[in-house]
Amino acid sequence: KMKSDSVRVVKLIGGNVMQSEVINGLLLPRTVEGTVTKVEGAKITVFGCGIENEQAETQGTVLIRNAEDMLNYNKSEEKALEEVIAAVAKTGTNVVVSGGSVSEMALHFIEKYKMMCVRCMSKFDLRRLCNTTGATALVRMGPATPEEMGECSAVFQKEFGAKKVTVFEQAADTDCPVASIVLRSSVVSVINDLERACDDGLSCVQQLCKEPGFVPGAGATEIELAAQLRKLADETDSLDQYAIRKVRTGEAPRAARAMRIEVAGRRLGLCSFSLSISLSIFLS
Repeated sequence: KMKSDSVRVVKLIGGNVMQSEVINGLLLPRTVEGTVTKVEGAKITVFGCGIENEQAETQGTVLIRNAEDMLNYNKSEEKALEEVIAAVAKTGTNVVVSGGSVSEMALHFIEKYKMMCVRCMSKFDLRRLCNTTGATALVRMGPATPEEMGECSAVFQKEFGAKKVTVFEQAADTDCPVASIVLRSSVVSVINDLERACDDGLSCVQQLCKEPGFVPGAGATEIELAAQLRKLADETDSLDQYAIRKVRTGEAPRAARAMRIEVAGRRLGLCSFSLSISLSIFLS
């Protein structure tokens, strides 16, 4: 069974249609947060919350009498956050994904322990990421168990034209449940047509997985029905043969074929128009 969120279609303006590709994994349309931009053999910990100091459930008042109290208070906060990040690093994690904000102090300690940090603000993309890597999104700050951690062959930042994205790619021989289709074109109308074509194809595959039964298109089914009904009319000796020839053989299939040809001609005209615009822009 194919799930609707198993394939992500990403539109990136720029380039040409021939530069479109399929990635065995997930592509997030945003850059990494730190200076680490590539990790191979990634061990991933996913947080459904932000990576920052935990806020108390009740409000409190801190009395600071002098500068030394202020420094000690800041050091205690830094120490608590560093202990959490260090515990995450000890599990073997080298990629941290946050479903919320990442504070500057937390990013400093993530860089200190040489881990990659990625923000994923969409809960749908976070769910796809967990499916891709096999991770479990944590709702609290702290180290993950081996069962909650995810794995990925490579996590890296890639540039498509002027757009920088983050790619979670699995090996080609890995049975990854999520794939990303990257569509490239410098014309907005063309890339929108490509997206609709991908949506139609994915819907067709999803329907095939649900009910593996299709009939030939482009009027082939109607032509075969007309041939079978004509054969039935030839084998009928009574006056019913005239009704079969008139109503069931000629009119309905011919009208269906004519309608399909007319619609296909209009679509072909639109495709030719889009192609001519693309060629003119390319030649200019």
